[in-house]
Amino acid sequence: MVKTRGQLAAEEEAAAEAEEVEEEEEEEIEQVEQADEVGDAPVTVQDFIDIGADIMSRSPPSLLPSKKETTTETFEGRWVSHFNAEAEVCLDVWNRLQEESFDGVEDGGEPQHLLWACLFLQVYAVEGVLSGMCGCDEDTYRLYVWRFVEKISYLEYEVVSSVVSRSCCCCPTHPFVSSLSLFARSGGRTD
Repeated sequence: MVKTRGQLAAEEEAAAEAEEVEEEEEEEIEQVEQADEVGDAPVTVQDFIDIGADIMSRSPPSLLPSKKETTTETFEGRWVSHFNAEAEVCLDVWNRLQEESFDGVEDGGEPQHLLWACLFLQVYAVEGVLSGMCGCDEDTYRLYVWRFVEKISYLEYEVVSSVVSRSCCCCPTHPFVSSLSLFARSGGRTD
């Protein structure tokens, strides 16, 4: 059977489209593999919200049935009462820690470990209680909390001082940053 020019052109076009789709799929696979080699995808505010909700044993607002209008506000209030910072502030600190290539982040540190440190600084309960809330043993909890508390204190002049300063007209004072400032200046004591 002889094919017409139109049929040949249609087959060539279909083959070219199939090849293009295959190349795009290969590029996506390569990007995923590269992301796995480098670390994972960038951490987002939603990642912090989900991790914090797990530590608090609460569901994020997006998963709650909308019984009240204040569901999101209630969750955010509980979040701040646990971690003494908004999720956006935690993400900013995480990004700064990654930029500085601190040991806590490089040596297997994850966003949850930053939240453990924030929880410790806010609640300051005994390790047995806090490690239970975080779902790990006391040794693991202690390792990451102190590693991150130390690394956060190195950001005092970048994060803490610029935000706590009353002369800064563009940003409000974050309670989280104030507690970090107290912690960093007291050499580890939160009397």
